[in-house]
Amino acid sequence: PILKLSRGVMLLEIPSPASKRYAERSETQKLSCAAGNSTISQHERTIVKQIRKQTFEKEVEQKRKREVMEDHSSSGRLGQQHVRRSKKAKGPNPLSCKKKKVDGGGTSQTNTTGKKKRNRTHRKKT
Repeated sequence: PILKLSRGVMLLEIPSPASKRYAERSETQKLSCAAGNSTISQHERTIVKQIRKQTFEKEVEQKRKREVMEDHSSSGRLGQQHVRRSKKAKGPNPLSCKKKKVDGGGTSQTNTTGKKKRNRTHRKKT
């Protein structure tokens, strides 16, 4: 099949009869290999079967373990359903809150050294 792009739209053309025949041949070859006409020896086939059987048995055991664990976990609750906790209201954002006023008595502030800070004087605009 041919894929074309035209003005942001993908167009897929129908495959030609020759490409359809090629695809059918390759599919029949794959199926014939799976049916037993492949290059895999008898010994390799038995090994593959054993591995598949082992993996299947492991999956069955894991399913049984999960079922047992689910039974034990559900038996402890005895019909109680899982209850979601409601969300509580949170406190205010400390960065957006105003700070408390300090009892200073006047407009001047004192440093840690005990000296008073001078207030800034503003010029009058004319």
